[in-house]
Amino acid sequence: APAPAPMPAPVPAPVLKAAEVVTFPYVFGTLGAQRDLIGNGPDAGLGGLHNDHDTKPALQLGAGYQINKLWGAEAFAQFGSGHGFENGLESKVSALALRGTLGTDLSEATRLFGKAGIARVKHTDAVEGTQTRPTVGLGLTHAFSKNLSLRSDLDMFLKKSSDEARSWKELMYLGVGVQYNFK
Repeated sequence: APAPAPMPAPVPAPVLKAAEVVTFPYVFGTLGAQRDLIGNGPDAGLGGLHNDHDTKPALQLGAGYQINKLWGAEAFAQFGSGHGFENGLESKVSALALRGTLGTDLSEATRLFGKAGIARVKHTDAVEGTQTRPTVGLGLTHAFSKNLSLRSDLDMFLKKSSDEARSWKELMYLGVGVQYNFK
């Protein structure tokens, strides 16, 4: 009698990866430096037009929502130390803003994203005290775990044109901190 045919080996079941979470809320905080620039006209007592800037410590706190793999949205507040300028003006600056983000993953743990939005920028002096300005920037996150990432931000609050002899120009922020993802 012929020998029975060998039974084929069972096919292993496919290993399913956990579904990647791409929609989630998050909070972030960064500590860095804020550079404020003011334009001085001839009537500022300094003899001619020139720009003056000052850089001081600042803090940015915010919350966001990653809508999908590409798009997100953020709301944030920024607070800076008092700035002192050559013309004798002293001012603290703060901002409240909303922005959209568009990003891509550079690796499994690192994400680069661009930012664009609108900000309400407030100076504590009487020169153009509060303005609405466009804001643009770049951000980078590097995940240490599913929930915790190192975050860095570069933000620029663009100048608003003015006929004033003395007017606020660009405001820039560079900071590093953490982001907590609610995944």
